[in-house]
Amino acid sequence: MKQMKKTALSLLLVLCLVMSLLVPALAADEQETQPNEGYDLFLEVLELYREKFYKDKTTEQILTDAIRQFLTDHPEQAKDLLNAMLSADDAYGRYLDAEGVNNAFHYKEYAGVGLTITLDGESVLISEVTAGGPAAIAGIEAGDYLLAIDGQTVSGLALTTISDLARGEEGSSVTYSIHRPSTGENLSFTMTREALSEQTITYELIPACNYEAAMITIKDFSGMLTYYEWITVKNELLDLGVKNVIFDVRNNPGGDLTIVLEILNFLIPGEGREILSIKGRGGQYDETYRTTDRALDYDNIFVLCNRNSASGAEIFAGVLKEYDLATVIGEKTYGKGVGQGYFELSDETMAAFTVFEVLLPGGVHYDGEGITPDLVVENPRKKLELPALGAFNHQNYHSAVLGAKNETVLALEQRLKFLGYMTQADETFDTATKLALETLQRNSGLTVTGTLDRETLEYITDYINHLKNITYEEDIQTDYAIDLMREKMGFKAA
Repeated sequence: MKQMKKTALSLLLVLCLVMSLLVPALAADEQETQPNEGYDLFLEVLELYREKFYKDKTTEQILTDAIRQFLTDHPEQAKDLLNAMLSADDAYGRYLDAEGVNNAFHYKEYAGVGLTITLDGESVLISEVTAGGPAAIAGIEAGDYLLAIDGQTVSGLALTTISDLARGEEGSSVTYSIHRPSTGENLSFTMTREALSEQTITYELIPACNYEAAMITIKDFSGMLTYYEWITVKNELLDLGVKNVIFDVRNNPGGDLTIVLEILNFLIPGEGREILSIKGRGGQYDETYRTTDRALDYDNIFVLCNRNSASGAEIFAGVLKEYDLATVIGEKTYGKGVGQGYFELSDETMAAFTVFEVLLPGGVHYDGEGITPDLVVENPRKKLELPALGAFNHQNYHSAVLGAKNETVLALEQRLKFLGYMTQADETFDTATKLALETLQRNSGLTVTGTLDRETLEYITDYINHLKNITYEEDIQTDYAIDLMREKMGFKAA
């Protein structure tokens, strides 16, 4: 373990190969081709000034003086300027202020409800629910789609923004609105945030394989917590006699290079075999990492990956594929084969930028290309199926009032049921209807009246119209991997 950590730990390169933390400049190549009148004007003035100014100054002196003067006049622009410098030729370069440092290195502890989200097209998929957490206790399930947090619609928001909405002070209340594709229901859950520590590796025994195979999900490779969890998981499976495993690194953004290497060291037999190498400028970060002959004796290994598997997850899948130790199933991965150094600055902020490229065994490059699975299997996208809904519009909503019994009330209650605010729909506007409207209005930031006013009508109509456009991803990759595992283990086709 010490041998493999030598370079990584000596650099402070928590060498986070993490895609999700380092995305600000992904459009840099596109920007280079875009016309930029301000930049063109700047170059024109710079050249003119260098040639005509009465003092002899180099271009470097001119730019240094200009930057110094600009930051003296506009100190609030320092962060933007640093980000511009670090990301100009590096899609993963960025400046981290005090808050950014805290988020990058202490994000494992937070107050929330215990669930993991990923983007699924324009939808927000709840991919994992932490056992025993507030979300699990409330009844939220993996596979549900997140629609809103405290009435704030999450469609179109970045994952980081959604995470900010989700997290809050320990003990505070939060309401999640979700859609459950398995039943077609829209449901709301009000929970109390708790201090949580995210679990990064979990496993389940697979019933279809007679519980003799395990699905091991690696959420990320974030640090020593992940390593300790891996040791626990592999020891428990050894005790159970499980020798067939499916690793799921879909939507895994990567993490600490050292942890990826440690886990791979348990999967590659033999001593001195190359796991990977890293190459930096001028050889300053060059290193080759090799096995130490501690591999586990697995019979069959499969790896699930997708387009959101990045960095460390790609190393994991790619190395096992290069050695033909695992069958990789799913989609081509993201294609991040470079690592960043995090360098502490004098004010305890940090600069992060790329310092090396990662090469798979035999010098295989994958940066910008990704890892192509042995078996390409793409999950199909499906549209949400809405139930039949009665007429509900500006012409008839006035007839849905307390005590009324008509088709408009039925149409209203059908929608309230679909959105998770009622358990059944009928033609009678009673106290249950009023209570459901009050809850919807409260959760959605509307004026709480318990009546069907114009504002509520339009909100419900817009919400339903939005849901008509939502698609979700049906997971056939897992079933495909399990079927192959059954075949490898000698089970008859189901």
